[in-house]
Amino acid sequence: MPHASSQSTRPPQASPIEPSIESPQGRSPASSPAGLIYCAGYRLGDIGLFHGIPFLSRDGQQWIGIRSDDESGAESETSPPWHNQRQPWPTFSSFINPSHLDVTKLLPLPLVERFLANYFKSPFSEAFPIVDRVLFPKIIERAYTQQGSSPESATSKACIFAFLAFSSLNGYDADPGLPPLHEQQCITAAQLLIPDLFTARPSAEVVDALLMFAIYNFGCGNVHAVDLMLSAVVRFLFMLGAHLYPGEEMDSLPPEALSLEKRKALHLRDDFWICYVLDKEITFRTGRPPIINDSSCDLTFPKYYWKQSDRNFKGVYRLPGDLRLSTIKSNAYERLYSPQALRKADAEILKDIRELDEMLENWRLSLPLERRPTLSAAQPPNKSTETNGDGSFDFDISTFLLKLEYHHCMTTIHQASSRCTNWVYNHRIDDGLSSSLDLALASSRAMLTYFSSVHDHLFPNIFWVAVFYPLSAILTLFCNIMLSPASASAASDLKILEWNIDFMSERNSKDFLLSVAQLTHLDRLKQSCVELLRLARTSVLQSQGGA
Repeated sequence: MPHASSQSTRPPQASPIEPSIESPQGRSPASSPAGLIYCAGYRLGDIGLFHGIPFLSRDGQQWIGIRSDDESGAESETSPPWHNQRQPWPTFSSFINPSHLDVTKLLPLPLVERFLANYFKSPFSEAFPIVDRVLFPKIIERAYTQQGSSPESATSKACIFAFLAFSSLNGYDADPGLPPLHEQQCITAAQLLIPDLFTARPSAEVVDALLMFAIYNFGCGNVHAVDLMLSAVVRFLFMLGAHLYPGEEMDSLPPEALSLEKRKALHLRDDFWICYVLDKEITFRTGRPPIINDSSCDLTFPKYYWKQSDRNFKGVYRLPGDLRLSTIKSNAYERLYSPQALRKADAEILKDIRELDEMLENWRLSLPLERRPTLSAAQPPNKSTETNGDGSFDFDISTFLLKLEYHHCMTTIHQASSRCTNWVYNHRIDDGLSSSLDLALASSRAMLTYFSSVHDHLFPNIFWVAVFYPLSAILTLFCNIMLSPASASAASDLKILEWNIDFMSERNSKDFLLSVAQLTHLDRLKQSCVELLRLARTSVLQSQGGA
């Protein structure tokens, strides 16, 4: 989320199109949630919920036009070129007629078993342990032995089709001979069967099916669908008691000592934590209130989490992200962006920012060196710990995403200082505010420097998940350039933008296996990046007396 720099100046008072302190929606800057792009007391827009592409409001476009003296595109379209108004994917009826083909007919059993074996051999199965080694084969058995169209049969089928779609996100090919998956057919079948899940008896099977399909949508960048589906998953988990800690005794049992019921309880608890991590991430991306209220849940971490938090841990990390980081994000939302937080005085806002920053720093320092994010762009990535013995680069997706998530969290915490009334109404910056704004910018620079050093290793299956992070950092630096185009930081920030925007604009369709709608998203993303870079260059050039 963009933030103002400490060198910022207010747009000219005389301009008839200067945005007022009140936004078109009648909200003051002090009530702007986390999901909005906010800069110098002006609501510029947001990052599109449906596609993750930045959208500048009309006021935002006009403000940028003032700063760059370039209004060539301000009135040419009803929305800026990077606002994608297409649906993320076609509905099933647009590419297949269910009356002509039974799209819910299961794939041959040996093929499903091969996809399952491939999943279990990959680190993806630890990052997203939604498919249990004991429980899921029983689901497969039921699906292939049950006759007719009973609710139980529909649930089992939905679980298998959701798994096949979900497993397509797996970037690790343990079985090179695995045939290509007809992804659209699996998606269509899952979509047709999902209504049956909402009327089914609450069970681990229902939770797994909905959660796998939600994560598939998240991997494709469809945050809106994830948000809705996650709400249903969480309600089912509450019904099944998974928001409560199953107890230290059960949590301490080795896998081979677990009964079927205890295994199911621990599995549902893993599902709960996956939902928790995803819920807090979506809140930070959209500004919407979280689905899970921390005070209504027992947030005792699983014992394996503490084992893998040890600095000497060398295994594969279980669960996406990091649970402590997710709780910090939850805390940050409540203290800085909840309706109650938006009424806080400046001193209280800055106090909360300092305390959250300290929590975040303590967490960062607790990480092993190879997973620890660097604090500034001046610090190079920890390449010494990310290379193999032969000098080749060892790219770990989990570490990559964790570092991006940290920098985005850091920026989101410190960008709350933009709401301080000293800045919004008087445009005065005290030491605490200046320091916070500088840290928000520094974190965005560090994120983009890190991203540019490793983006060649970016797997297609995580592109739509990861691209949000550099985009948000790009917008942060872009707004800093527009506010202070003559500053020394503007010139260096422009170079950082160029490195990363070149990556965005050079992505080719052959780099990714994308649908037509997703290719449209990619094209819009390229347009938005190129346009932001053009505006930033123009602003810097004009500040130097250029034409």
